[in-house]
Amino acid sequence: MTAVATPGPALRALHEAMATFPVDSHVFAIISTMPEVQPSVLHAACDPASPRLLAWPVYRGIVQACGAGEAEAKVVFARYLAAKAEQDRGAPVLDPPARGRLDFTPAATPPPDDPPTIPRLQLPVPLTRRARPAPAAPRLRQITSRSDFARYLKALVDESGLTYRAIEDQTRRLDHRAVSCRSTLSENLRNNKPPTSETVVTILLAVLYAELAGTTAADEQVRRRTDETLQVWRQVMRPPPGAPVLASRAGYDPLVHTALATLARAEQTARDLGSPDAPGLAHARRILLELLT
Repeated sequence: MTAVATPGPALRALHEAMATFPVDSHVFAIISTMPEVQPSVLHAACDPASPRLLAWPVYRGIVQACGAGEAEAKVVFARYLAAKAEQDRGAPVLDPPARGRLDFTPAATPPPDDPPTIPRLQLPVPLTRRARPAPAAPRLRQITSRSDFARYLKALVDESGLTYRAIEDQTRRLDHRAVSCRSTLSENLRNNKPPTSETVVTILLAVLYAELAGTTAADEQVRRRTDETLQVWRQVMRPPPGAPVLASRAGYDPLVHTALATLARAEQTARDLGSPDAPGLAHARRILLELLT
């Protein structure tokens, strides 16, 4: 039977101090400063029952992101040194996974003739109160064009930390008919072009907002923010003045408008050239209009 490692008193005291910080409310601020750190590592840093002692930069990043003051940071650093000394004396500890650029290995033990003492503590990097990131919602009011919306959507993708492959997989799980293909989404956002399908945009926003909030697409807050963003999308995707507006059961779709305009131009060209394709093009345009109305 394998023995379960348990934290020593100093390590437990460190993680109890970390548990007082509102980590759940600052997950995305923490991940934005330490993208290599997995959520499981954050939970281990704040779990009094965890036997894992992480590197000081991980605890420091959490403290910074939560807006702690200098005094609180020094208390955490003092408890970290005590937990480090406890580990060096042979307390059981689990090796963290070797992933990312951060080194989770505890720092080397100081020389015995010059042990660190609490009165002489100095933080490796001065901690200052980090300004909390501005919420995404006010930026919606600044969107006046399609390129603005595409840049806003790109910022959501970056803040979520999801790869384009992960976005494609999650949108497929929500609705297999509204998948955000990674190649298409990446190219469109790189060229400042937003998706043109309302269904695709709805599912994409639900995935991104759910990831940012640490919840599911069914969450009421996620639905509300998705609806607010969709209203902005509809405004910037409206046809230019003078263009015919289509009454569609699914709402205005620029792709449908483009298809109808293309059919109309092709029909007129065919008539001008006396082509026998003109009646077929006219019939296709009428069928599409009947499906929309």
